[in-house]
Amino acid sequence: MDLDLTFVIQLAIFLTLLGGLTPVVLRPFQKVIDERENKTRGARAEASRLESLADQDRTAYQARIDEGRAAASRERDALRSSGRAQEREIISEARGEVLAVLGKSREEIEAAETTARASLDADQGVLAAALVEKVLGRKVA
Repeated sequence: MDLDLTFVIQLAIFLTLLGGLTPVVLRPFQKVIDERENKTRGARAEASRLESLADQDRTAYQARIDEGRAAASRERDALRSSGRAQEREIISEARGEVLAVLGKSREEIEAAETTARASLDADQGVLAAALVEKVLGRKVA
């Protein structure tokens, strides 16, 4: 390997440019890259924090929804029970009224039957005589 003067000159130019360009180009470029990396890390950390908050909010929301559903279910069951109790009460009252009307109707029918029997018993002789008279065609004494 021959080292000649051009190699030494090229090496000197390279080192001079490297020394001169490092503070002007390379350091600011490295700063930009580092800042971008820091911002990316910060954004990722913020996104992770926001995702965690969203999970907490979602969990709290679901808990409130479940609580609301449970309360609505309890209220619905209470209303059903109340409705069924009212239904039984109304049916019981209606049954009582029907039985009272039925009893009254039976009493009226029995009274009418008794009156009719008494009337028929009283008119029995007259009706029998009229029937015999019709059948025989003459008056019976």
